[in-house]
Parts: sequence; C-alpha cells; structure tokens
Amino acid sequence: MKKTLITVGIGAGLMYLLDPELGEIRRSMLKDKLRGRLPKTADALHDKKGAVATKAHELVTQADDKAAESIEHAIPQLDEAVAHAVDAVEPNDAPAESNPT
Repeated sequence: MKKTLITVGIGAGLMYLLDPELGEIRRSMLKDKLRGRLPKTADALHDKKGAVATKAHELVTQADDKAAESIEHAIPQLDEAVAHAVDAVEPNDAPAESNPT
C-alpha cells in the first residue's frame, strides 16, 4: 500500500511539472525557488561540516586518552604476570649444573 501511494505521488508530481499548458511556468518557478535556497543550504552544510570535524577530533582525542590510561594501568599487571611465568619456568630451587671432567 505504501509503495502504491509513493508511486501515485511521483506520478502526480510529474504530471504537474510536465503539464503541456502550465508545466514550463511551474518548472521555471521551481528552479527559481531552488536557486534562492541553494546559498543558504551551502552555508548550513559548511557550518555542519566544521561542527562534525570538531566533534570527530574530540572523540579521537578522548579515545586516545582512554587507550593510554588503559595501557598505563595494564603495565604493572603485565609485569607481574611475566614475573610469575618466568618463576614457573625457572624455579629458584633448580639444582646447580654439574660439570663432568
């Protein structure tokens, strides 16, 4: 049903703009309206582009800071884990090597 309504709307719009008697005048009026709005739209897009770029930079900076904090907190834990792993592989009570001569 929705697709049918959309199709009918598009058809009616085309008939309105392509009408042999008044279509040319309607198309000309539409072009004038669109041209008048184009500079405003371009300015709005330019402003939004700057805002989006600023927000993206802020988010990247925050992510970088969080990653650095996580790494700094993880280093002591990693050092401890490596020390335990080394102790497990090379126990302190290992017998001294004998040198047969």
